[in-house]
Amino acid sequence: ARSILGSAADDGSGSDSIDAGTYNADNALLSRVGKTAAAALLALTLSFNTLAGPGGMSTVQPALATDASGSKQIVGCLLKQCSVPFAKCITNPKCLANVICINTCNNAADETGCQIKCGDIFENEVVGEFNKCAVSDMSCVPQKQDDGSYPLPTKDQVVSKFDTKLWNGRWY
Repeated sequence: ARSILGSAADDGSGSDSIDAGTYNADNALLSRVGKTAAAALLALTLSFNTLAGPGGMSTVQPALATDASGSKQIVGCLLKQCSVPFAKCITNPKCLANVICINTCNNAADETGCQIKCGDIFENEVVGEFNKCAVSDMSCVPQKQDDGSYPLPTKDQVVSKFDTKLWNGRWY
């Protein structure tokens, strides 16, 4: 039988069936790992927010669900809706660093710019997969409403035709 986390043992049948007991044990292990990781992520988030203190650089806004009850809801959603991307993220140093970095941006003068910078510094496939699930697909992480900081340009402000071949070749 083949364990999800282990290797196949040759039982002579030529079958790679999954043993129900092994599957349940593997599922329980994954569940425990996920809960441990979720607790660690929650602790990190709350630690960064507590270190700054009231009025500090990363004071938490309850509306963004980064208080204890909001964090619990986010983590619960991540465990239920995005368990695989979440597990990959917390075990990937760049992805975990990105989550921590983004949490330090709360209430920064240029919060959106700060979050973009975090994404630029810590981007990889795992970050992209996690963000797609947690933010876009399952909406586990609440989003701020658009405040108009980056308005769409009007038609007369947009170049109607742009030849990208201008960027080819040497520039020096």
